[in-house]
Amino acid sequence: MNEQIKDSPLYKKGVSVRHGDVILTFGEPDAFFYTIQDPVGIHARPAGALVKLAKEYQSEITFSVGEKSAVADSILSIMSLGAKQGTKLKIEAHCEDAGQALDALRTYFREHL
Repeated sequence: MNEQIKDSPLYKKGVSVRHGDVILTFGEPDAFFYTIQDPVGIHARPAGALVKLAKEYQSEITFSVGEKSAVADSILSIMSLGAKQGTKLKIEAHCEDAGQALDALRTYFREHL
């Protein structure tokens, strides 16, 4: 990546800019990993709760398992990951409130999954 871009304050802050229907996001996303503990894994109820929680933040939030990824604004997308007990998820958030969003998600995962 171009060093000039990496040194930009926009890149470092993870700023998202909307231009018409396009959202440009600068910077590396904040992320954490979590291994599912719940014997049932992520089913409809926790997927719905994750969507509801994610919508409280401006961040673009994604969940990934290996090569598969899901946006946090879709129950079906989250459930399509097939995250069962023992599955290691990567949770990423990208925007100015990414830290707050990830803190809330981390708490939810620890308490419910």
